[in-house]
Amino acid sequence: MTIHHERDLRRIARGLDQESRMREHIGRLLEEGHPITRETARLIAACIHSGDGSALERFAASDQLDTAAALAELTSIRVPSYQTGWVIALWTFLEVESDVEPLGALQTAPAAQEGW
Repeated sequence: MTIHHERDLRRIARGLDQESRMREHIGRLLEEGHPITRETARLIAACIHSGDGSALERFAASDQLDTAAALAELTSIRVPSYQTGWVIALWTFLEVESDVEPLGALQTAPAAQEGW
């Protein structure tokens, strides 16, 4: 990515600041043991969905939730270790939306493989 203008730097800084705030917000909720809200669930879905048109992407973008498809997607995605708690919180939120079996094993991507 080539940065051409100071405006690009400000946009990048805002994006990093928003991501940092989001991590802090979700981390605080999880540490305090609070259930996540629908808005927070959508925020998590926006960060971890498996691609355009996926159930989590649709939920994040339009608030249209196909719970069964979202749960199926959660079982197949790989996330960096810092997002494992997010997946658990989202799964718990989705369990409240419907009767499902408890969460199985998560796939955590190795940090070096994901670039962290």
